[in-house]
Amino acid sequence: MSDQIEWKEEYEIGVAHIDFQHRKLVNLLERLRQSLGQGLDNPVVGTTLKSIVDYTQSHFADEEKLMRQIGFVGIEEHTLLHRQLLSEVASILQKLKKGGEFTPEDLLQFLVRWVTDHVIKEDTKIGVAFREMKAAQPT
Repeated sequence: MSDQIEWKEEYEIGVAHIDFQHRKLVNLLERLRQSLGQGLDNPVVGTTLKSIVDYTQSHFADEEKLMRQIGFVGIEEHTLLHRQLLSEVASILQKLKKGGEFTPEDLLQFLVRWVTDHVIKEDTKIGVAFREMKAAQPT
């Protein structure tokens, strides 16, 4: 099984409640990694996958609400990235159920790569916009 998945400071975007949610997603991915190490028949695998999907949907809704509140310029593109991820994960989960070419380990690697890349490349833009909006407000 792959190396431990842990939170890194570089994932922080500077918006406390979003950073908290990102931390929780990283923790859920680590729980999935650990449960996969105990075998596919481990009931925690399915439960954890469902938790990741459910929490990701909730997180995306919160992130999109924040983007609307701060007038984030790239909201349409960012929201599209969210929809694409959810669609890809649904497709992968269907392949897993049918015994297709995707393994749970492939799904884990895909999710870890997507979450870390997305947070570093895309969500940091929200953090910048949030700080700019806060700085522009009269004190």
